[in-house]
Amino acid sequence: MVQLCSALALKQNTFLSAEGLNQRFNEKAVSFLKAVFEKLLIHQTQEARHLCQRHSLFRRIRILDSTSFQLPPEIRGIYEGCTGPGVKIQLEYEWLEGKFLHADVEDARHHDAAYGASLLSTIQEGDLCLTRVRQRLGKQNPSDPLIQKGSEGFGHTLGVYLGARMDA
Repeated sequence: MVQLCSALALKQNTFLSAEGLNQRFNEKAVSFLKAVFEKLLIHQTQEARHLCQRHSLFRRIRILDSTSFQLPPEIRGIYEGCTGPGVKIQLEYEWLEGKFLHADVEDARHHDAAYGASLLSTIQEGDLCLTRVRQRLGKQNPSDPLIQKGSEGFGHTLGVYLGARMDA
């Protein structure tokens, strides 16, 4: 928040305290920022997405990630974390269509793997699902129509999940 306030002061000549900015993050502001973020993301990825659509082996390319952060103590009781108030944002973006499939805000203490597992029923044949392994989409079961592969890279573990047919 302090960095945002500094940027506002430098670039817009608008002076606002971190607490003043925090108070302005209401439901309307969050909806507005979500819409701006979505439009910006779509605009910046349009050309690359068009290329992928023409040459893709997959029907959908799904990208799931999360971020979490602590909140001021005054927020206690609304969103909880492990060491005080905290919030986690879960986003799943479908690359080829350029749209968000899921955008959820929850307590920071919720585990990423549980959220990923809750999306298992939404995986379709031809889906490529990219996520961190800590957000894996549930335990591997030989009868599940899901192929999982993990890979180490850039200090993170990447999980790749392919929606597959049982008789394939």
